[in-house]
Amino acid sequence: MKQVKIHKNTDKFCWFVKEVTLISRYYLVEGYGGCGKTTFVRLLEKYFVSKKEKVLVTHEPGGTSELGSQIRSWLLTNKKLPQTPITQLFLFLADRSFHMDQIVRPAIQTSHTVIQDRGFLSSIVYQGAEYGLGIDLVYNMHSDTALFSPLPNKVLLIDSDPSLCFERLKRRDNENPHNYNRIDLNKLIKRRQLYIDCAKKYIPEDKLIIVDNNSTIDNAFNYIISEIEKDFTR
Repeated sequence: MKQVKIHKNTDKFCWFVKEVTLISRYYLVEGYGGCGKTTFVRLLEKYFVSKKEKVLVTHEPGGTSELGSQIRSWLLTNKKLPQTPITQLFLFLADRSFHMDQIVRPAIQTSHTVIQDRGFLSSIVYQGAEYGLGIDLVYNMHSDTALFSPLPNKVLLIDSDPSLCFERLKRRDNENPHNYNRIDLNKLIKRRQLYIDCAKKYIPEDKLIIVDNNSTIDNAFNYIISEIEKDFTR
């Protein structure tokens, strides 16, 4: 078993998981739209399957629950998206709580490697920073309700050129319109910086991997593997 590390400057972040042990791996893949998250989720799945590990791939909002899927569909496609950020946040928190209780924790407890596409960092960036609720408020709502339990082994923040992400989002919205794809380039540039700043503020240094996805996918993925395997070769 691998004991969860408690980062010396993040006692509140870790308060609920001081007695938790991880018996498998749990990776959270984060990033702004069009950055390439899904590509790396699939590559990680393929990698761990090749190592004969039991793998669960999931995502937020939605995950693999009926409740989450309904919330995801409503938030992403409903033209009458709630105008109050607090309404959006509570919907995402409801989905996240159910997702952690019913999907992530049971998988970890049965020795699965869990790979999750998007999670708490996105709520801090979107509802906390972009929509004005305040990043500390959103962070504290997660901390005070045990939504950080268990902490991922690593949080992978995929960092790509915003101009390339913008072109991907435009193509994606033409094919499958949804509310969070509708963004201009300047806003996407600001969003990228918010992800980096919030990740560095709230995620323990030993758990954060910022992945440069501006060269080749192979180079970026090899870097990911070299970083995540360090925990298991010490």
